[in-house]
Amino acid sequence: MTGYYLPILFIVSWFALMYLISHISGWSQLALYYQDGSPYEGRRLRFQSSSMRWMMGYNNCLTFGPSREGLHISIVLPMRIAHPNLMVPWSEILSSKYHGRFFKGYY
Repeated sequence: MTGYYLPILFIVSWFALMYLISHISGWSQLALYYQDGSPYEGRRLRFQSSSMRWMMGYNNCLTFGPSREGLHISIVLPMRIAHPNLMVPWSEILSSKYHGRFFKGYY
């Protein structure tokens, strides 16, 4: 009988962890304003990374899809729990260049 508890414990833990990460990182707050349920059919940039608040990193698990309306953001399937797809309008996106000691990039 104990062999059944381990898979159930793993699944429950995975769901709890995804909900916790969504709330700590701020993804759930973004979804309140930018959740997108429509399918995206354009060009996709897969396996992208991003940092969010509290140093939560989404490393190589995001898909970005630029369109005329804005930037579509989704996450790979195993992590999609509590992480709905987002569509952020271009008018809401700001960036600035930074020049670090070893790397250059955008904030």
